[in-house]
Amino acid sequence: MAQIPENPLLRFDNPKIEGRQPGKQAFANPRSFTANQQRRGSAGQRFRRLGEVLDRGGDPLELRADPNGLAPERLLVFEANFARAAANVPGLEFIGAEEIEADEEDKNPVLYLLIPDAAALRQTLSLWRDWLAGRGLPRGFAPWRAVFSQLRDLRPWGPKDRVTPEDLAVLAEEHADVDGKVRLELELVFRAQGEAVEAAAIQALQGVGGELISRSRVAGAGYHALLVKVPQAELDRVRAQENAGLVAEESIFLIRPQTVSQLNLFEVQEKSGVQAKPLPAGDPIAAIFDSVPIAGHPLLANRLTVDDIFNLEPMAVGERFHGTAMASAIIHGDLNIPNEPSLDRPLYFVNVMYAPGGPDSEERFPNRLPADLFDEAIVRLKQGPNATGPGIIVVNASLGDRNKPFAIHISGWARVLDYLAYQYGVLFVVSAGNQFGDLNTDGIGTVEFEALNDAEKAKIALKASGNAVAQRRILSPAESVNALTVGGLHGDSHPPGPLPASTFDIWANTGLCNVSSALGPGYGGATKPDIVALGGRHHVRLAPMGTGHRLTPLGKGASALGGIRVAVAPTPQDPNKTARTIGTSVAAALATRVAIRAHDVLEAVYDNFGEIPGSQRALLLKALIVHCAKWTVGRDLIIEVLGPNGGKQHVRGRRTMFVATWAMEQLTAM
Repeated sequence: MAQIPENPLLRFDNPKIEGRQPGKQAFANPRSFTANQQRRGSAGQRFRRLGEVLDRGGDPLELRADPNGLAPERLLVFEANFARAAANVPGLEFIGAEEIEADEEDKNPVLYLLIPDAAALRQTLSLWRDWLAGRGLPRGFAPWRAVFSQLRDLRPWGPKDRVTPEDLAVLAEEHADVDGKVRLELELVFRAQGEAVEAAAIQALQGVGGELISRSRVAGAGYHALLVKVPQAELDRVRAQENAGLVAEESIFLIRPQTVSQLNLFEVQEKSGVQAKPLPAGDPIAAIFDSVPIAGHPLLANRLTVDDIFNLEPMAVGERFHGTAMASAIIHGDLNIPNEPSLDRPLYFVNVMYAPGGPDSEERFPNRLPADLFDEAIVRLKQGPNATGPGIIVVNASLGDRNKPFAIHISGWARVLDYLAYQYGVLFVVSAGNQFGDLNTDGIGTVEFEALNDAEKAKIALKASGNAVAQRRILSPAESVNALTVGGLHGDSHPPGPLPASTFDIWANTGLCNVSSALGPGYGGATKPDIVALGGRHHVRLAPMGTGHRLTPLGKGASALGGIRVAVAPTPQDPNKTARTIGTSVAAALATRVAIRAHDVLEAVYDNFGEIPGSQRALLLKALIVHCAKWTVGRDLIIEVLGPNGGKQHVRGRRTMFVATWAMEQLTAM
């Protein structure tokens, strides 16, 4: 295994028991409303309509004919900030909770979703009337005072909730396949007894001429979803958010575009010149979930344990770029670095994607939801006496869904990763995703820009990038709370050379993430990515635009000017073929490599390190890597360009998005 370093990385001192330190209140105090205010408000109007039906002896089920009515077995939206109060309310089934946009008076409102049955609905109305009248509430129902006083709105979950503005923007670009249908993902309302929910959704699907492709249910993650095909006409109705068809079906929580994986940029095939290195030994502690690789590549042969549990190998007839490259980066690091040691352990590889070949050869998932693939693969690896990889504690997922930039709802894929990480004690290392949109400026033309020095060019680009943060969001499943999300640091070991006209290494030596690395925030405003690792130098091309200019991140051919050198599909002329790649995928692969090497160092330093339970070792590795994070020199540049100034902290989140960086040199010496 790894050599013992002169300065061991961790020392386990005897624990000290100390009292909890008082801290600042985590959440702002919620806004409260009086009974008279609530009586006149939206919630009061809906309770009044419910009361009219019940007072005349009507069946509350008749309210289901009204899409805006409070009815049994209907998903209701309580917009309020009452987490503690509502948690103690009996008779309600909690479906989930999400943040909603804050306003000037409520800094951290929360959206709670509940489904009452008819009895609970009657009881809710009774409690509401008691509260309005100032009467005491029955024993055990006192928390409802906070619910009602903090309630901003109460309404059914409707068409505009089922299709978010972000998903609507993606669906607006979707078109039918040759069979006249479009693939969608339907996330269902998760309930303990999900059979009826799924049956209702499938019935609605069939009613609009759609068909089911696959289903997934991961109870521990509260995830229940269908992959489906619908006619173009139904997609048009979904986009119009009409109160009919799938978008009006109450068993459906969200309608989302199908997952389409975003992969790295590859270019510049090179003759390898890479020397053979000693083969690994021992058992793998890390796995990579990726597209079917060229396992026989000379740089990968006898270094991978490939598990083709989804039978994708026969389907992978196209060029196998991504999985081959990511495995190479994990095993060997950047092949441009002389004498870079290879891993001492084999790497476990699970095929979850494949390259189909033909005119549409983009590597893709099979006809399964990615959350479903990950769940089945982890269960196979870790669960029961026949587990195929019980020693796996790190899982690399250098994959991202370009159709699902994170906004409000944590994706099902990310929720499943969070659950699997907790349930099976593994550390997922996930790429943040890449955003290739232009950086636009106003007021400075191309001639003026080219006349600036390098430092001023970098500031112009940084300001443009800061203004475009909303369009540079991380891609699912990078919002996973338990995963270690990795962005791409602008840097590599490829020697710089002359650049073509109007092409710039815009953030050279700045310590910033590369120009295409996706930025946070994550769920609850969390800093994402958690760290950044080398992701290659991504150059930009200058072009005029209006009164300013745009800086376009280079697409195909980008890595001709920089990048991390990795193995790619060989040819008869060059069986050791390599190429250079840029992006957050390779950055996550390099971070995974560091986690493995850190584990081997700890195992060499501490005789009993391997006896620590795997889940605790996974947590130690995460803590070790994050603990080594520090600000790069980019911090000062960001404060200068984006603020905060004068002690103000209002753009603190923006700053952390750009330079939550990793002191890589502290770990690569292992």
